[in-house]
Amino acid sequence: MSSTVAVPNYAQIANYPPAQAKAIVDLATQAQADINALQTGAVPGTSPVHNVDLATAAALPAGTATATTFTVTATGTLTVDGVVTTLNQRILVKDQVAAADNGIFYVSTAGSAAGPGVKAVLTRAPDGAVIGDYQPGTLVATGPAGTANPSVLFEQTTAAPTALHVDAISYGLVATAITAGAGLKLTGSVMSSKTATAAGANLTDTGTQSIDIAGGSWRKLPTLGQNGALTLATTGSPVAGDKIKVTRSSTSAFTYAVINGGGGAGTLFTFPQSVSGFAVFQFDGTNWALQDFGILPVVATTTVAGYQSAADKLFQDRQHSATVALTDAPTTLDVATGTWYTMPAATLGADRAMTLSPTVGTPLAGDQITITRLDAGAHAMTIVDGGPGTPTLMTMPNSKTACAVCQFDGANWKLRTAAVDFAA
Repeated sequence: MSSTVAVPNYAQIANYPPAQAKAIVDLATQAQADINALQTGAVPGTSPVHNVDLATAAALPAGTATATTFTVTATGTLTVDGVVTTLNQRILVKDQVAAADNGIFYVSTAGSAAGPGVKAVLTRAPDGAVIGDYQPGTLVATGPAGTANPSVLFEQTTAAPTALHVDAISYGLVATAITAGAGLKLTGSVMSSKTATAAGANLTDTGTQSIDIAGGSWRKLPTLGQNGALTLATTGSPVAGDKIKVTRSSTSAFTYAVINGGGGAGTLFTFPQSVSGFAVFQFDGTNWALQDFGILPVVATTTVAGYQSAADKLFQDRQHSATVALTDAPTTLDVATGTWYTMPAATLGADRAMTLSPTVGTPLAGDQITITRLDAGAHAMTIVDGGPGTPTLMTMPNSKTACAVCQFDGANWKLRTAAVDFAA
Protein backbone atom coordinates (compact mmCIF):
# COMPACT_ATOMS: atom_id res chain seq x y z
CA MET A 1 0.00 0.00 0.00
CA SER A 2 2.90 2.34 0.62
CA SER A 3 4.78 4.42 -1.91
CA THR A 4 8.28 5.83 -1.38
CA VAL A 5 10.20 8.66 -2.97
CA ALA A 6 13.99 8.16 -2.98
CA VAL A 7 15.41 11.17 -1.11
CA PRO A 8 18.96 12.04 -2.21
CA ASN A 9 21.50 12.97 0.47
CA TYR A 10 24.16 15.63 0.29
CA ALA A 11 26.88 13.06 -0.51
CA GLN A 12 24.98 11.99 -3.65
CA ILE A 13 24.82 15.59 -4.89
CA ALA A 14 28.20 16.78 -3.65
CA ASN A 15 29.00 18.39 -6.99
CA TYR A 16 25.83 20.49 -6.87
CA PRO A 17 25.94 24.03 -5.51
CA PRO A 18 24.80 23.86 -1.84
CA ALA A 19 21.63 25.84 -2.39
CA GLN A 20 20.55 23.73 -5.35
CA ALA A 21 21.39 20.49 -3.51
CA LYS A 22 19.30 21.53 -0.51
CA ALA A 23 16.39 22.48 -2.78
CA ILE A 24 16.42 18.97 -4.33
CA VAL A 25 16.39 17.32 -0.92
CA ASP A 26 13.61 19.58 0.34
CA LEU A 27 11.50 18.89 -2.76
CA ALA A 28 11.85 15.10 -2.43
CA THR A 29 11.13 15.23 1.29
CA GLN A 30 7.96 17.25 0.71
CA ALA A 31 6.83 14.83 -2.03
CA GLN A 32 7.17 11.91 0.39
CA ALA A 33 5.24 13.81 3.03
CA ASP A 34 2.44 14.50 0.55
CA ILE A 35 2.23 10.80 -0.37
CA ASN A 36 2.10 9.82 3.29
CA ALA A 37 -0.66 12.35 3.92
CA LEU A 38 -2.76 11.03 1.06
CA GLN A 39 -2.37 7.43 2.26
CA THR A 40 -3.33 8.28 5.83
CA GLY A 41 -6.13 10.69 5.03
CA ALA A 42 -4.31 13.65 6.54
CA VAL A 43 -5.11 15.78 3.49
CA PRO A 44 -8.55 17.42 3.89
CA GLY A 45 -11.16 15.75 1.68
CA THR A 46 -9.28 12.47 1.38
CA SER A 47 -9.61 9.14 3.20
CA PRO A 48 -6.99 6.45 3.66
CA VAL A 49 -7.57 3.25 1.70
CA HIS A 50 -6.52 -0.07 3.22
CA ASN A 51 -6.30 -3.28 1.21
CA VAL A 52 -7.27 -6.58 2.81
CA ASP A 53 -7.61 -10.13 1.53
CA LEU A 54 -10.97 -10.89 3.14
CA ALA A 55 -13.78 -9.29 5.12
CA THR A 56 -15.92 -11.10 7.64
CA ALA A 57 -19.54 -11.81 6.72
CA ALA A 58 -20.48 -12.78 10.29
CA ALA A 59 -19.00 -12.61 13.76
CA LEU A 60 -15.80 -14.58 14.33
CA PRO A 61 -16.03 -17.86 16.28
CA ALA A 62 -15.97 -17.63 20.06
CA GLY A 63 -12.70 -16.23 21.28
CA THR A 64 -10.87 -13.75 23.48
CA ALA A 65 -10.28 -10.16 22.36
CA THR A 66 -7.74 -7.64 23.62
CA ALA A 67 -6.85 -4.20 22.35
CA THR A 68 -4.43 -5.75 19.84
CA THR A 69 -5.38 -9.41 19.26
CA PHE A 70 -8.24 -11.87 18.88
CA THR A 71 -7.61 -15.52 19.81
CA VAL A 72 -10.11 -18.18 18.76
CA THR A 73 -11.14 -20.42 21.66
CA ALA A 74 -11.17 -23.68 19.68
CA THR A 75 -8.15 -25.13 17.94
CA GLY A 76 -8.16 -25.51 14.17
CA THR A 77 -8.14 -23.35 11.07
CA LEU A 78 -10.14 -20.14 10.91
CA THR A 79 -12.63 -19.70 8.06
CA VAL A 80 -13.63 -16.17 7.03
CA ASP A 81 -16.32 -15.57 4.38
CA GLY A 82 -16.03 -19.16 3.18
CA VAL A 83 -12.22 -19.09 2.87
CA VAL A 84 -9.81 -21.02 5.12
CA THR A 85 -7.34 -18.34 6.19
CA THR A 86 -3.58 -18.72 5.98
CA LEU A 87 -0.66 -17.06 7.73
CA ASN A 88 -0.34 -13.28 7.20
CA GLN A 89 -3.61 -12.87 5.33
CA ARG A 90 -5.17 -9.48 6.05
CA ILE A 91 -8.71 -9.52 7.40
CA LEU A 92 -11.28 -6.75 7.87
CA VAL A 93 -13.18 -7.76 11.02
CA LYS A 94 -16.47 -5.84 10.90
CA ASP A 95 -19.19 -8.06 12.39
CA GLN A 96 -18.22 -8.57 16.03
CA VAL A 97 -21.01 -8.37 18.60
CA ALA A 98 -18.78 -5.93 20.48
CA ALA A 99 -18.06 -3.43 17.69
CA ALA A 100 -15.03 -2.18 19.65
CA ASP A 101 -13.30 -5.43 18.58
CA ASN A 102 -13.67 -4.64 14.87
CA GLY A 103 -10.79 -3.40 12.77
CA ILE A 104 -8.01 -4.35 10.38
CA PHE A 105 -6.15 -7.53 11.39
CA TYR A 106 -3.78 -10.09 9.94
CA VAL A 107 -3.46 -13.82 10.66
CA SER A 108 -0.48 -13.91 13.01
CA THR A 109 -1.03 -17.58 13.93
CA ALA A 110 -2.74 -19.95 11.53
CA GLY A 111 -4.77 -22.45 13.51
CA SER A 112 -4.36 -26.18 13.15
CA ALA A 113 -6.31 -29.23 14.30
CA ALA A 114 -3.30 -31.55 14.02
CA GLY A 115 -1.70 -33.01 17.13
CA PRO A 116 -2.57 -31.07 20.26
CA GLY A 117 -4.03 -28.36 18.03
CA VAL A 118 -3.22 -24.70 17.53
CA LYS A 119 -5.58 -21.78 18.07
CA ALA A 120 -5.84 -19.19 15.31
CA VAL A 121 -4.77 -15.69 16.35
CA LEU A 122 -5.53 -12.39 14.63
CA THR A 123 -3.39 -9.35 15.42
CA ARG A 124 -4.16 -5.77 14.49
CA ALA A 125 -2.24 -4.95 11.30
CA PRO A 126 0.49 -2.29 11.28
CA ASP A 127 -1.92 0.08 9.49
CA GLY A 128 -4.68 -0.72 11.96
CA ALA A 129 -2.80 -0.81 15.26
CA VAL A 130 -3.46 2.66 16.66
CA ILE A 131 -6.51 4.88 17.04
CA GLY A 132 -5.22 7.21 14.31
CA ASP A 133 -5.75 4.42 11.79
CA TYR A 134 -9.51 4.49 12.41
CA GLN A 135 -10.87 7.76 11.10
CA PRO A 136 -14.44 8.29 9.86
CA GLY A 137 -14.53 7.71 6.11
CA THR A 138 -11.55 5.35 6.15
CA LEU A 139 -11.92 2.96 3.20
CA VAL A 140 -11.10 -0.75 3.13
CA ALA A 141 -10.96 -2.67 -0.17
CA THR A 142 -11.24 -6.47 -0.22
CA GLY A 143 -9.60 -8.91 -2.60
CA PRO A 144 -11.37 -11.22 -5.06
CA ALA A 145 -11.76 -14.15 -2.63
CA GLY A 146 -14.80 -14.80 -0.44
CA THR A 147 -18.44 -15.68 -0.84
CA ALA A 148 -20.24 -12.56 0.40
CA ASN A 149 -17.60 -9.84 0.12
CA PRO A 150 -15.29 -10.36 -2.88
CA SER A 151 -13.91 -7.18 -4.49
CA VAL A 152 -15.97 -4.72 -2.47
CA LEU A 153 -15.28 -1.44 -0.68
CA PHE A 154 -16.21 -0.69 2.93
CA GLU A 155 -16.18 2.68 4.72
CA GLN A 156 -15.77 3.37 8.43
CA THR A 157 -19.06 4.87 9.58
CA THR A 158 -18.21 5.63 13.21
CA ALA A 159 -16.22 8.43 14.78
CA ALA A 160 -12.56 7.97 15.56
CA PRO A 161 -12.19 5.84 18.72
CA THR A 162 -10.60 7.29 21.83
CA ALA A 163 -9.14 3.86 22.62
CA LEU A 164 -9.04 0.46 20.92
CA HIS A 165 -11.16 -2.29 22.47
CA VAL A 166 -13.26 0.49 24.06
CA ASP A 167 -15.11 2.49 21.38
CA ALA A 168 -17.14 1.02 18.54
CA ILE A 169 -15.64 0.77 15.05
CA SER A 170 -18.22 0.04 12.35
CA TYR A 171 -18.14 -0.26 8.57
CA GLY A 172 -20.72 0.10 5.82
CA LEU A 173 -20.68 -1.16 2.23
CA VAL A 174 -20.11 1.64 -0.29
CA ALA A 175 -19.21 -0.22 -3.49
CA THR A 176 -19.50 -3.75 -4.78
CA ALA A 177 -18.77 -5.74 -7.92
CA ILE A 178 -21.50 -5.73 -10.58
CA THR A 179 -22.82 -9.15 -11.53
CA ALA A 180 -25.37 -10.18 -14.13
CA GLY A 181 -28.80 -11.13 -12.79
CA ALA A 182 -31.24 -13.64 -14.21
CA GLY A 183 -31.62 -13.33 -17.97
CA LEU A 184 -28.73 -10.86 -18.26
CA LYS A 185 -25.05 -11.05 -19.12
CA LEU A 186 -22.16 -8.74 -18.25
CA THR A 187 -19.45 -8.07 -20.84
CA GLY A 188 -16.87 -5.72 -19.38
CA SER A 189 -18.98 -2.81 -18.13
CA VAL A 190 -21.88 -3.45 -20.52
CA MET A 191 -25.01 -5.20 -19.20
CA SER A 192 -27.26 -6.74 -21.83
CA SER A 193 -30.14 -9.19 -22.18
CA LYS A 194 -29.37 -12.78 -23.10
CA THR A 195 -32.44 -12.73 -25.31
CA ALA A 196 -30.96 -9.98 -27.48
CA THR A 197 -27.77 -11.91 -28.18
CA ALA A 198 -27.01 -15.19 -29.96
CA ALA A 199 -28.36 -15.29 -33.49
CA GLY A 200 -30.26 -18.53 -32.98
CA ALA A 201 -30.69 -21.39 -35.40
CA ASN A 202 -33.72 -21.82 -37.62
CA LEU A 203 -35.93 -24.71 -36.66
CA THR A 204 -36.48 -27.52 -39.12
CA ASP A 205 -39.76 -29.14 -40.06
CA THR A 206 -39.05 -32.53 -38.47
CA GLY A 207 -42.20 -33.10 -36.47
CA THR A 208 -40.96 -33.32 -32.88
CA GLN A 209 -37.58 -31.85 -31.96
CA SER A 210 -35.67 -30.51 -28.98
CA ILE A 211 -33.56 -27.36 -28.66
CA ASP A 212 -31.25 -25.99 -26.00
CA ILE A 213 -30.46 -22.38 -25.18
CA ALA A 214 -26.75 -22.82 -25.86
CA GLY A 215 -27.47 -22.73 -29.59
CA GLY A 216 -29.11 -19.31 -29.58
CA SER A 217 -32.06 -17.55 -28.02
CA TRP A 218 -34.02 -16.71 -31.19
CA ARG A 219 -35.47 -19.56 -33.28
CA LYS A 220 -37.35 -19.19 -36.56
CA LEU A 221 -39.94 -21.69 -37.71
CA PRO A 222 -40.03 -22.54 -41.46
CA THR A 223 -43.13 -23.36 -43.46
CA LEU A 224 -44.56 -26.50 -41.90
CA GLY A 225 -45.26 -29.65 -43.87
CA GLN A 226 -47.04 -31.31 -40.96
CA ASN A 227 -48.27 -30.60 -37.45
CA GLY A 228 -45.12 -30.31 -35.33
CA ALA A 229 -43.97 -29.99 -31.74
CA LEU A 230 -40.94 -28.38 -30.17
CA THR A 231 -39.63 -29.41 -26.75
CA LEU A 232 -37.69 -26.81 -24.76
CA ALA A 233 -34.89 -28.82 -23.18
CA THR A 234 -32.83 -28.23 -20.05
CA THR A 235 -29.65 -29.14 -21.92
CA GLY A 236 -27.24 -26.33 -22.63
CA SER A 237 -27.27 -25.45 -18.91
CA PRO A 238 -29.99 -22.78 -18.92
CA VAL A 239 -30.17 -20.72 -15.73
CA ALA A 240 -33.17 -19.09 -14.12
CA GLY A 241 -34.21 -16.11 -16.22
CA ASP A 242 -32.92 -17.42 -19.55
CA LYS A 243 -35.31 -16.88 -22.46
CA ILE A 244 -35.98 -18.43 -25.85
CA LYS A 245 -38.07 -16.69 -28.50
CA VAL A 246 -39.68 -18.77 -31.24
CA THR A 247 -41.06 -17.01 -34.30
CA ARG A 248 -43.26 -18.29 -37.09
CA SER A 249 -43.29 -16.22 -40.24
CA SER A 250 -45.22 -18.69 -42.39
CA THR A 251 -48.97 -19.19 -42.61
CA SER A 252 -49.01 -22.87 -43.52
CA ALA A 253 -52.09 -24.93 -42.68
CA PHE A 254 -50.48 -26.79 -39.77
CA THR A 255 -50.19 -26.19 -36.04
CA TYR A 256 -46.99 -26.15 -34.02
CA ALA A 257 -46.88 -26.87 -30.28
CA VAL A 258 -44.11 -25.76 -27.89
CA ILE A 259 -43.65 -28.13 -24.95
CA ASN A 260 -41.90 -27.71 -21.61
CA GLY A 261 -39.12 -30.29 -21.31
CA GLY A 262 -38.43 -29.57 -17.63
CA GLY A 263 -39.74 -31.31 -14.54
CA GLY A 264 -43.37 -30.50 -15.29
CA ALA A 265 -44.10 -31.52 -18.86
CA GLY A 266 -46.91 -29.82 -20.73
CA THR A 267 -47.86 -27.79 -23.79
CA LEU A 268 -46.93 -24.15 -23.26
CA PHE A 269 -48.21 -22.65 -26.50
CA THR A 270 -49.64 -23.79 -29.83
CA PHE A 271 -49.08 -21.76 -32.98
CA PRO A 272 -52.43 -21.97 -34.83
CA GLN A 273 -52.64 -22.90 -38.47
CA SER A 274 -52.41 -20.12 -41.07
CA VAL A 275 -50.96 -17.49 -38.75
CA SER A 276 -47.56 -15.95 -38.19
CA GLY A 277 -46.40 -14.83 -34.77
CA PHE A 278 -43.96 -15.28 -31.93
CA ALA A 279 -43.79 -16.74 -28.43
CA VAL A 280 -41.28 -16.04 -25.64
CA PHE A 281 -40.47 -18.68 -23.03
CA GLN A 282 -38.50 -18.21 -19.82
CA PHE A 283 -36.69 -20.75 -17.64
CA ASP A 284 -37.32 -20.61 -13.86
CA GLY A 285 -34.51 -22.96 -12.90
CA THR A 286 -36.59 -26.12 -13.37
CA ASN A 287 -39.21 -25.54 -16.07
CA TRP A 288 -39.92 -23.38 -19.10
CA ALA A 289 -43.00 -21.14 -18.98
CA LEU A 290 -44.76 -18.94 -21.53
CA GLN A 291 -43.94 -15.25 -20.90
CA ASP A 292 -45.32 -13.42 -23.94
CA PHE A 293 -46.67 -14.03 -27.42
CA GLY A 294 -48.13 -12.24 -30.42
CA ILE A 295 -49.98 -13.47 -33.49
CA LEU A 296 -50.99 -12.02 -36.86
CA PRO A 297 -53.97 -14.04 -38.07
CA VAL A 298 -55.46 -14.11 -41.55
CA VAL A 299 -59.10 -12.88 -41.48
CA ALA A 300 -61.78 -12.15 -44.04
CA THR A 301 -61.65 -8.65 -45.52
CA THR A 302 -64.76 -8.72 -47.78
CA THR A 303 -66.29 -5.24 -47.84
CA VAL A 304 -69.99 -4.58 -47.17
CA ALA A 305 -71.81 -1.37 -48.02
CA GLY A 306 -71.57 1.03 -45.11
CA TYR A 307 -68.94 -1.03 -43.27
CA GLN A 308 -65.22 -1.56 -43.47
CA SER A 309 -65.76 -5.30 -43.95
CA ALA A 310 -68.24 -8.11 -43.54
CA ALA A 311 -66.70 -8.77 -40.15
CA ASP A 312 -67.43 -5.21 -39.02
CA LYS A 313 -71.06 -5.48 -40.08
CA LEU A 314 -71.61 -8.80 -38.40
CA PHE A 315 -69.86 -7.59 -35.29
CA GLN A 316 -72.20 -4.61 -35.15
CA ASP A 317 -75.21 -6.86 -35.77
CA ARG A 318 -74.34 -9.32 -33.02
CA GLN A 319 -72.31 -7.34 -30.52
CA HIS A 320 -75.29 -7.03 -28.19
CA SER A 321 -75.85 -10.77 -28.02
CA ALA A 322 -76.18 -12.25 -24.57
CA THR A 323 -73.11 -13.20 -22.56
CA VAL A 324 -72.97 -16.92 -21.83
CA ALA A 325 -71.10 -18.50 -18.92
CA LEU A 326 -69.24 -21.66 -19.85
CA THR A 327 -69.22 -24.70 -17.61
CA ASP A 328 -66.22 -26.76 -16.59
CA ALA A 329 -66.79 -29.44 -19.21
CA PRO A 330 -65.85 -30.16 -22.85
CA THR A 331 -68.15 -27.85 -24.79
CA THR A 332 -69.22 -27.04 -28.37
CA LEU A 333 -69.99 -23.34 -28.66
CA ASP A 334 -72.97 -22.01 -30.63
CA VAL A 335 -72.55 -18.52 -32.08
CA ALA A 336 -76.32 -18.02 -32.14
CA THR A 337 -76.46 -18.22 -28.33
CA GLY A 338 -74.10 -15.33 -27.76
CA THR A 339 -70.80 -13.88 -28.85
CA TRP A 340 -69.18 -13.45 -25.44
CA TYR A 341 -68.34 -16.51 -23.40
CA THR A 342 -66.87 -16.49 -19.91
CA MET A 343 -65.11 -19.34 -18.22
CA PRO A 344 -66.41 -19.97 -14.69
CA ALA A 345 -64.72 -18.26 -11.77
CA ALA A 346 -63.95 -21.64 -10.23
CA THR A 347 -60.68 -23.47 -10.82
CA LEU A 348 -60.84 -25.85 -13.76
CA GLY A 349 -60.97 -29.46 -12.67
CA ALA A 350 -58.89 -30.69 -15.61
CA ASP A 351 -57.35 -29.56 -18.88
CA ARG A 352 -60.30 -28.72 -21.15
CA ALA A 353 -61.02 -28.28 -24.86
CA MET A 354 -63.63 -25.94 -26.34
CA THR A 355 -64.77 -26.73 -29.91
CA LEU A 356 -66.10 -23.91 -32.10
CA SER A 357 -68.81 -25.40 -34.29
CA PRO A 358 -68.96 -24.41 -38.00
CA THR A 359 -72.61 -25.42 -38.28
CA VAL A 360 -74.42 -25.13 -34.94
CA GLY A 361 -76.16 -21.78 -34.82
CA THR A 362 -75.47 -21.21 -38.53
CA PRO A 363 -72.44 -18.90 -38.20
CA LEU A 364 -71.73 -16.60 -41.13
CA ALA A 365 -68.40 -15.50 -42.54
CA GLY A 366 -67.14 -12.73 -40.28
CA ASP A 367 -68.93 -13.91 -37.13
CA GLN A 368 -66.82 -13.59 -33.99
CA ILE A 369 -66.78 -15.34 -30.65
CA THR A 370 -64.92 -13.87 -27.68
CA ILE A 371 -63.89 -16.26 -24.90
CA THR A 372 -62.58 -14.94 -21.60
CA ARG A 373 -61.06 -16.80 -18.72
CA LEU A 374 -61.40 -15.04 -15.38
CA ASP A 375 -59.85 -17.62 -13.08
CA ALA A 376 -56.22 -18.69 -12.82
CA GLY A 377 -56.79 -22.39 -12.32
CA ALA A 378 -53.95 -24.84 -12.65
CA HIS A 379 -55.26 -26.35 -15.89
CA ALA A 380 -55.04 -25.35 -19.53
CA MET A 381 -58.05 -24.56 -21.72
CA THR A 382 -57.67 -25.24 -25.45
CA ILE A 383 -59.86 -23.69 -28.15
CA VAL A 384 -60.33 -25.95 -31.20
CA ASP A 385 -61.81 -25.22 -34.62
CA GLY A 386 -64.62 -27.64 -35.36
CA GLY A 387 -64.31 -27.15 -39.13
CA PRO A 388 -62.60 -29.44 -41.66
CA GLY A 389 -59.10 -28.62 -40.39
CA THR A 390 -59.89 -29.10 -36.68
CA PRO A 391 -56.70 -27.32 -35.57
CA THR A 392 -55.95 -25.96 -32.16
CA LEU A 393 -56.53 -22.22 -32.29
CA MET A 394 -55.13 -21.30 -28.88
CA THR A 395 -54.26 -22.85 -25.56
CA MET A 396 -54.94 -20.61 -22.57
CA PRO A 397 -52.06 -21.43 -20.20
CA ASN A 398 -52.66 -22.74 -16.72
CA SER A 399 -52.72 -20.23 -13.88
CA LYS A 400 -53.40 -17.28 -16.23
CA THR A 401 -56.42 -15.15 -17.00
CA ALA A 402 -56.88 -14.74 -20.74
CA CYS A 403 -59.06 -13.62 -23.62
CA ALA A 404 -59.35 -14.93 -27.21
CA VAL A 405 -61.33 -13.58 -30.17
CA CYS A 406 -62.08 -16.12 -32.91
CA GLN A 407 -63.64 -15.37 -36.30
CA PHE A 408 -65.49 -17.59 -38.79
CA ASP A 409 -64.41 -17.42 -42.46
CA GLY A 410 -67.33 -19.42 -43.83
CA ALA A 411 -65.75 -22.83 -43.32
CA ASN A 412 -63.40 -22.65 -40.34
CA TRP A 413 -62.85 -20.66 -37.19
CA LYS A 414 -59.58 -18.69 -36.98
CA LEU A 415 -57.91 -16.98 -34.07
CA ARG A 416 -58.09 -13.23 -34.65
CA THR A 417 -56.46 -11.89 -31.50
CA ALA A 418 -55.67 -12.98 -27.97
CA ALA A 419 -54.31 -11.65 -24.70
CA VAL A 420 -52.93 -13.27 -21.57
CA ASP A 421 -52.38 -11.58 -18.20
CA PHE A 422 -48.89 -12.84 -17.37
CA ALA A 423 -48.92 -10.96 -14.08
CA ALA A 424 -51.79 -13.10 -12.82
